[in-house]
Amino acid sequence: MGRALDDRSHGRICHFEILERVGRGGMALVYKARDIRLGRLVALKLLTPSMATREEARLRFLLEARAISALDHPNVCTLYEIGEADDGRMFLAMAYVDGGTLRDRLAQGPLEPLEAALLAAQVAEGLGAAHARGIIHRDIKPGNLLLGNGLVKIADFGVARLTDHEHITRDGQALGTWSYMSPEQANGQEVTPAADLWSLGVVLFEMITGKRPFRAKSELELIHRILESEPPPLGVGGPQLARIVVRALEKSPELRYASAREMQEDLLEAADTLAGGEPDTLREMPAVPAARLEPPLLHNLPFPPLGDLLKGRSEELQALAQTLADDGPSGLQTLVLHGLGGIGKTRLAIDYAWRFGRRYQAVLFVLADSPDGLNSSLAALARADLLDLPERNHPAESETIGAVLRWLRENPGWLLILDNVDTKEAGLAVTKLLPALTAGRVLITSRRRDWPAGVRRRAIDRVLLQPAAEFLLERTREDRKRAPDDPEQALRLAELLDGLPLALEQAGAYIVHLQISLAEYLAEWERESEHVLSWHDEGAMQYPVSLAVTWQQSFQQLSPNAQAVLRLASFLAPDAIPMALLESGEEIVQQAVSLLAADSGQQVVLRQVRDDLAELRSLSLILSQRD
Repeated sequence: MGRALDDRSHGRICHFEILERVGRGGMALVYKARDIRLGRLVALKLLTPSMATREEARLRFLLEARAISALDHPNVCTLYEIGEADDGRMFLAMAYVDGGTLRDRLAQGPLEPLEAALLAAQVAEGLGAAHARGIIHRDIKPGNLLLGNGLVKIADFGVARLTDHEHITRDGQALGTWSYMSPEQANGQEVTPAADLWSLGVVLFEMITGKRPFRAKSELELIHRILESEPPPLGVGGPQLARIVVRALEKSPELRYASAREMQEDLLEAADTLAGGEPDTLREMPAVPAARLEPPLLHNLPFPPLGDLLKGRSEELQALAQTLADDGPSGLQTLVLHGLGGIGKTRLAIDYAWRFGRRYQAVLFVLADSPDGLNSSLAALARADLLDLPERNHPAESETIGAVLRWLRENPGWLLILDNVDTKEAGLAVTKLLPALTAGRVLITSRRRDWPAGVRRRAIDRVLLQPAAEFLLERTREDRKRAPDDPEQALRLAELLDGLPLALEQAGAYIVHLQISLAEYLAEWERESEHVLSWHDEGAMQYPVSLAVTWQQSFQQLSPNAQAVLRLASFLAPDAIPMALLESGEEIVQQAVSLLAADSGQQVVLRQVRDDLAELRSLSLILSQRD
């Protein structure tokens, strides 16, 4: 299990290798650590030795874990697990954010008003999610706001108030940090979400001016100023930010903002003004709920959004939205999403397009997994139901592509998704094309990370275990054989599948197709994995073994007809296969299926190709634009 730590030692706690201490609070130490099982960095929050046996401290740890685990939001720090070290000290393992805290940033001086408004808007977004779940943070301050990848994450829910839980401190005892404490907190009174908005007002004032609005030489004098004195004028940032600070710092909770959402809207409006009036860029940052998604005005997206099934990607979606909305100093045009095969790059790009597609004049999807595929997909954009260009039927493909590029040049404000740019040849073809694509945004999905200077990259990682397990449970909710231990089985399966979205989807589809339990699928998966390990070569196949197992498992479940159709379809890859080609040439397809099945020693009973395709879709072995 690893030896326990004192304040100075490194070593291990359970399956975490301690790298360095990065913080210390009144009851806990915070370490940068590595999860040696999953190979990822974590922030490990560990009770101090003096607090290890104190019931109040342990209960606060449990409440903090409960508060964070109730929130799946990009502006709230992610909790991985709660556990106990060998010496009995409780710990929380959370996502590690590499950008430091807002307190660290403020040590370098105040922020520009626009940056301060946008950071405060993100904090308000996270607080709104917490308040909606009955959680009041009660200690919003720069040291509890983590900065990284363009996002602010609220951390340290150690003194949070859960409205459905009894108090853990006696009445009249104030919890929080005095300089950021609301008047009602300072008086030891019951707090409401308005207390968090007061604290955010103090933080906003400090971000802009570099100083806190209430300062004193003693704690008693500070409390008096919080209760009786008005904050000094903001002085910089303009009248809108000044009004926000004044309203957030009203002594009476009833006179402050009615909700975090209302404060966020004012902050975004102030940011719009400070940015020179670009409301579409700044106000659309929060992700649109799936139920309210509106399709892009003009698009050819190949499949619908996952909506609520897109688990564990809210942070990536928001970062993607911010990156593609930010021109930056050099004028961002191209962003590459890169990562393993099956990691969900294409799905993330398409769900981004569904959620934020109304920002663009058109959203155009191009399969670019080979130079020929890139050319044919670009030419297809000219078709009558999309760009409707006169050259759409021109016998020379180069003429059609030229017409499409001319349309892109003359109609700025589009998003072009270039998908599956995985080979060296495809990458060179796309790189050669990029200089002609400067009137919009280009989003590339690729396994490759070697791109020219000026092309911005973002690595896409595996889905975390908890959201991956939630996906499996929700994906199979209506059709699996249920058992009391389903949550534990889902976590175990999610870990075996390495959080790979494609593997998770194929597993879920298999469970639904056969209407079996999670435990039954796990047993089958583990049996199949032993066989797959005997032939799997990740370097040659470019897919992890976990995905190879789910694919092999699903493939073996297919009828001989469907297996043959899948083999036939693979011969036509990488290009998408028009359904009309299969349906109009059904007799030829059936002959090919018979030959393929005969080669493998199987017998087939001929049936309509659409039945074979339906079987393949039900196991998520193919995608269809009809889905």
